[in-house]
Amino acid sequence: MTPPSRIQAARLRAENAKLGLAVVMVALFLALLVLVRLSHPAKASSSTSASVLRQTGASDTFSQGSVSQPSQSAGPTISSGGS
Repeated sequence: MTPPSRIQAARLRAENAKLGLAVVMVALFLALLVLVRLSHPAKASSSTSASVLRQTGASDTFSQGSVSQPSQSAGPTISSGGS
């Protein structure tokens, strides 16, 4: 049996390198998905906001401010500069 030619050996090495690179990229992609899932702000803050609502109570949220009623004037007066 004759050994593979240099071209065939180079093609085999390139094919193996491509396969290895693809496996590494898939592994990095999956790791990135896991990291994004774990650090998602909505997931991280949901327990914090729920505990804050339990501590302060829902009625305390709007009791600090006040709303003033608008004045009952007839509207803006417009005067002309005529004589």
